Amino acid sequence: MKIAITSHGNSRHALGDSRLSQAKYLMVYDTEADTWDCLPSSSHDLSKILAEHSITILITGYASRNLMKSLQGRQINLYSFGDTTGSVETIAASFRAGKLTRLLVPNALDIKSATGKTHTKQQLKKSPLQPLA
Repeated sequence: MKIAITSHGNSRHALGDSRLSQAKYLMVYDTEADTWDCLPSSSHDLSKILAEHSITILITGYASRNLMKSLQGRQINLYSFGDTTGSVETIAASFRAGKLTRLLVPNALDIKSATGKTHTKQQLKKSPLQPLA
């Protein structure tokens, strides 16, 4: 499996960039070969570029509705590291440990209440949820 992570730099030690539209690089981690590669980030048909490189997971901070639709059309899953800072390598380790959230709602992390309803960050600012017991 290949994972692309938005990055400020062109190495696995660079900080992850939570702003997909402004990220300069995509660091690509091949989990089977345990190797890293770097692609310049391009907003021009990003989903096509990811598909051409056999990337099935994109990890970033937040994403637009249009990008999410485009990725879903190519069966590329989108995960978020939110506002967390850390190296691309640390973000990849968090993904492999199951600590990142899959994005299903544009521009927000999915947060589910006890009823199973999904709330966005904007909704939570107006009416915060209580932690699940």
